[in-house]
Amino acid sequence: MAGVGYGQIAARSLEHFSVRLHKERARRQYE
Repeated sequence: MAGVGYGQIAARSLEHFSVRLHKERARRQYE
């Protein structure tokens, strides 16, 4: 069970990181 919970946290943090990276990339294109 602990492994599953850790996997969800890792997936969530990875998704947050990818979204933040995408926003930074889009911001650079618009400037």
